[in-house]
Amino acid sequence: MNKRLKELLDGHGGIISARKAAECGITRTMLSSYAAQGMLERACQGVYMLPDTIPDEAYILSLRYPGAIFSHASALFMNQLAERAPVEDSVSFETGKLPSKEVRSAFRCFSVSASLHHLGATMRRTAFGHTVPCYDAERTICDLLRSRTRGDEETLIAALKNYASSGRVQAARLADYAKQLGTFRALTPYMEVLL
Repeated sequence: MNKRLKELLDGHGGIISARKAAECGITRTMLSSYAAQGMLERACQGVYMLPDTIPDEAYILSLRYPGAIFSHASALFMNQLAERAPVEDSVSFETGKLPSKEVRSAFRCFSVSASLHHLGATMRRTAFGHTVPCYDAERTICDLLRSRTRGDEETLIAALKNYASSGRVQAARLADYAKQLGTFRALTPYMEVLL
């Protein structure tokens, strides 16, 4: 295997996108050749990994779809506002850029307007230690409020209590996001939990 590719794989937990490899002079043809020889496995279109690597589905999705941002239940867990990882990861995409049917069946997908898609986006670690795009705690609370008819009230209350006790409450940011996302009126009754 190409020494540079081995270094890239080692530096990225054994998983790399064809896009990142190309930036370093490693072509898709080379990646396909290594996969045919059994030195790499194709995790999905445009993403390769070493054969002994445990697949990190969240990281693989973020490599395959750079516009994907982990949200809702997944963001709760990544922001340490939930004790357990969700059964099904939640991901937000810009309206009109939803992924393949295969991804939509494996993840809970949300569509967000382009003007609000990156509001509150940051990077968080997956359970496997890779960093992926994820909404911050304040955006996540607003998203839970926006989709509370599809979620349960208990999850929202638990998230608010965990947020309030985290010592990282950013009330001004939360209020700003709530105004931009149209959830300020819905947030107001819950503010007592935070104060």
